[in-house]
Amino acid sequence: MAHGASFDFLSSSWGIELTTAAKSQIQEYVEQLSRKNIEEYVKDSDLRKLGVTSKLPKDIKGNCEIPVGAYLVQVIKIVDITQPTKFQEDYEGGKWSLLHLDLTDGTQKLKALEYSPIKGLSVKVPPGSKIVLYSTERSPLKVRNGFLLLQTEHVEILGGYVGRLVDSWKANEEVKETRLLWRTEGAKKKTDGEGPPPWMNFDPKKAPRGGKSEAELKKAATEEKLEWRRNAGGTKSIPGKEKEPEEKQGARFQVQEFAAEGEATLGVKTSISASAFKQDESRGKGKGKGKGK
Repeated sequence: MAHGASFDFLSSSWGIELTTAAKSQIQEYVEQLSRKNIEEYVKDSDLRKLGVTSKLPKDIKGNCEIPVGAYLVQVIKIVDITQPTKFQEDYEGGKWSLLHLDLTDGTQKLKALEYSPIKGLSVKVPPGSKIVLYSTERSPLKVRNGFLLLQTEHVEILGGYVGRLVDSWKANEEVKETRLLWRTEGAKKKTDGEGPPPWMNFDPKKAPRGGKSEAELKKAATEEKLEWRRNAGGTKSIPGKEKEPEEKQGARFQVQEFAAEGEATLGVKTSISASAFKQDESRGKGKGKGKGK
């Protein structure tokens, strides 16, 4: 089979034609230029970078019908517009879901709606996946207000794996999942051993104390107090050495010094005469104001 004829089936099967550069790229990387290998290579490539020309009409707008044929497109994003905005790429509304698809044929962007339930189509279909759209005379693919209205007979999901797009999509999903986890459960839950430790209410009895037992901590506290007293010049007693009673050290005062009058007194010597404070009887009594009248 000639190299040029090897790619002819793409036009009739998928409605696309490859550029010369795309053909050369495929010939370089596939071991055998067979139909299966070519299809697999196209499915695993980003149509926007491979070099593809689609037979789909350009600038699809308003209300119309797509010409009869098969057309290969690539998924950019799928969301369920019945869900809140921040959850549209993560959850579906079951039988009440309404999927909105962002697609590309390699050169233009397309918008589509899941007009009736389609098996295998969900928000979990990764970007880069390939879909073949069919429009027939019996069931033409309709366009309303610029949206392709997809039904079961219009869609064939081929799959495919574009590594760069899938990796970016998965990373984005993990970030959103982590954010949602923090919003709902905060720091009480960890994911795969990452993030902060689980929350625990504070218990003084269970609090870590540097690996020491309670007895060791009490002993250390006692020694610290004794050391502080020594450094501060205190005279507190030291364990193992009791302080001598005051009686053995001698009293600071003698009881006799405070003996009451009439009791045995001490012979206290003084240089002040006993008559120093005796009143002079020869002096008359002074006259105060208002007295002696």
